[in-house]
Amino acid sequence: MADEAAHLWSVAELVSALSRIRRMRTYWRQRNDLVRAAGPDIQRMQKALTQMNIQLANVLSDVSGMTGQAIVKAILAGSGRKRRGMRHSSTCEQNYFA
Repeated sequence: MADEAAHLWSVAELVSALSRIRRMRTYWRQRNDLVRAAGPDIQRMQKALTQMNIQLANVLSDVSGMTGQAIVKAILAGSGRKRRGMRHSSTCEQNYFA
């Protein structure tokens, strides 16, 4: 009786572990799809900025990061000052625009 209970317990534990693994694989697959889909959009955004003579790629390593998005939002909001979107950026990037 004890052996059967231990076996059932281990089977239940295995099923639970497999369920968690399946759930994590689904999350990773979804994340991979989102990252893959974001690549062309980021490239399109960088190309549009370059065509507008805004060379953020020379200053930022990632336009889709927090600083890049703050600058893009400031541009889209029609900010009259170039530095207004830079309040979240690092000192190095601020010195580049000085």
